[in-house]
Amino acid sequence: MENKSKINNYFVIQNEARSEESQSKKTKFFRHIYQKNFNINKYIKEKKATKNLAAFVFFKLIKLSNQLFIFNTFWH
Repeated sequence: MENKSKINNYFVIQNEARSEESQSKKTKFFRHIYQKNFNINKYIKEKKATKNLAAFVFFKLIKLSNQLFIFNTFWH
């Protein structure tokens, strides 16, 4: 009888260890996916920021060139 309970205990412990292991695998997997998505989103945000900055500088240059053009036409 005592031997049977030892065997049962062994199986319970084994099952707990297995479920913990699978749980840690799942969390690692989802953490990995989350990290990937986070990096992708960060990359997209950086790309948008650089695009906006480029557009901003471009329009500033156009504005500046227009002002210089007007200045040159009226002051010479």
